[in-house]
Order: sequence, then C-alpha cells, then structure tokens
Amino acid sequence: MQEKAAGDWATNRTTVALAPNPTTNTTTGFGTWVDFLNDFRNTFITTDDSADARRQLLNIKQTGTADDYNTQFRSLVTRSNISDKNALSEMYQQGLTRGLIQRIYARDKLPDTMEEWYQAASQADNLYRRLQALNATSTTTTSSTPRSTRFKNLFSTTTSSSPTPTNSPNRPKKLTPEEREKCMKEGHCLACQEVGHNARDCTKYKARTPTTIRQVAPDPVPTTPAPVAAEPAKPTSKAEIIAHICSLLQNAGDNVAEEVLMELDKMDF
Repeated sequence: MQEKAAGDWATNRTTVALAPNPTTNTTTGFGTWVDFLNDFRNTFITTDDSADARRQLLNIKQTGTADDYNTQFRSLVTRSNISDKNALSEMYQQGLTRGLIQRIYARDKLPDTMEEWYQAASQADNLYRRLQALNATSTTTTSSTPRSTRFKNLFSTTTSSSPTPTNSPNRPKKLTPEEREKCMKEGHCLACQEVGHNARDCTKYKARTPTTIRQVAPDPVPTTPAPVAAEPAKPTSKAEIIAHICSLLQNAGDNVAEEVLMELDKMDF
C-alpha cells in the first residue's frame, strides 16, 4: 500500500499511530485488528455493495468461456443477496452469447435451477469449443497436402496387392519430368527411351506387371456390328465429372495418365 489512495491511507494511519500521546507519554499505537478492519472497510469498500452487485448483474455479458462467465455471475449473486430464481435466470440468460443460448434452447428440456443453468452452459460451450478445435486441425491437415499430390492420389490404382520392387529388372527407369517431356517431344518410348514405338508396344518391358505397362489385347475378330447403344448421360456434378475422368484415365493406360498428370502439373491444377 504505497501508491494513490491506498498509499495515502497507509501513510496517514502510520503517522497517527506513531504520534506521541501526551496523556500516557507513549505513542498512540495502531489499535486492535478489529479497529484496522473497520477503518479499512469504511475507507475502501462501497457502502452499498449489494446495490452495486445488482446493477452489475443487469449488465453482465459473456466475453470468454461459459466457465468464466459462471464464476463472475456466482460472485455477483452472492453479493447482491438476490434469491428470486426467476429473476436470476432471466439475468443469466441475457448475458450469454446468442449462439450458446440457442444451443441450450435446442435441448428437449430447459434447465430448471440456477445450478442446472450453470452446468448446461458449461457443457454446451465446452463441446462447441472442442468441435472448433477438431475442425481447425482437420483443415490444417488437408491444406498441408500439395494439390498435385492429392490429384495424383485420386487416380492411384490398386490392381496389385503386393508392391513391385523398385530394382526389378522388368521395371523401367523412373523418368524425371524433364526427361519425360524430352521423350514425348522427340518421339522416344517412355519405357526404354528408344525410337520407333511407344511404351504401350515396348517389347523390352513386356513382362511387367499390370500395374506398370498394360498388355494390349489382340484385335477382336470382326463381327456383325451390334446396335448402337444410347449415348450415356454426360456427367454434370463435380463428383460425377471426377469419377468419369478417373474411368477414362484408367482405361487409357498408365502412360497416358502420366502424360495428363504432367500437363496438369505444368498448369498448377
């Protein structure tokens, strides 16, 4: 108690206590503990504390968590000496945020006592904040994956349950984007990098598994043309378009899919 009103009060009281008493030829003294408390309360505590607490209850608003709001409201209720349950419930609800009061009113049964109101607000607010934290974590995880990786994963095939060793003799060298682009421009095979054929017809890697280079089936024997089926409806929604693209690329072969992915990478799809 060294500054402002508190410092002035402490200095004045110390001066009076240490002043000489002419009657007893001693100092006046600080008095009893009860005297000190009474003097302190009369100086610093509002004389009508209950009225001040009631005014604050009418204006209190939730600015943080429901638990913080409950602590402040309980303290003011104790000081206000209000015992009317309906009046306290009305003031409590007026101070809650609109979102929180709506979540409580969405329940089958509203709280009946003040303790039930405290618990309902605390539970609803904590559940909402946990959901917000989960949503934030999910958004961060999704956005951290590059778009090109997410796109390539969309067309990943699962035709083989066992992975193909990277050092298999039947597996061609994995080309860099620059090497792939050069082979495409100069007409080289994307598998053996020789001229005169493409990866689909490459004889050097004919023994590869179906997950690498597809084997081309022999041309079927000409038969009587079947009636032309009605053209299927074109996809319209985003999900239908994605499924349609997946089907086309999987049927076209791995090399065509690689070429499409490379072009999409250039455009930052």
